[in-house]
Amino acid sequence: MSTYDLVEIGLAVAVFVLGLIMVICPKACTKKEQREDAEAVAKVRKSGILEMVVGVLLLVLFFI
Repeated sequence: MSTYDLVEIGLAVAVFVLGLIMVICPKACTKKEQREDAEAVAKVRKSGILEMVVGVLLLVLFFI
C-alpha cells in the first residue's frame, strides 16, 4: 500500500468522522446565532448524514 493510498483512506475516514460528529451533536456544529432554531439544527443533522454516506462511498470506491 503506497502513501497515496493511505492519504485517500485518511481523507475518506475524515469525511465520515466529520459527518458522524454533525449527526451526534448538531447544535455544536451550528452557528451560535442559529443554535436555538430547530430548522437549522435539523439541516446540520441532515448534512451530516449525507456526509457520512459520502465517506462510506469513498471508502468503498478506494477499496475496489
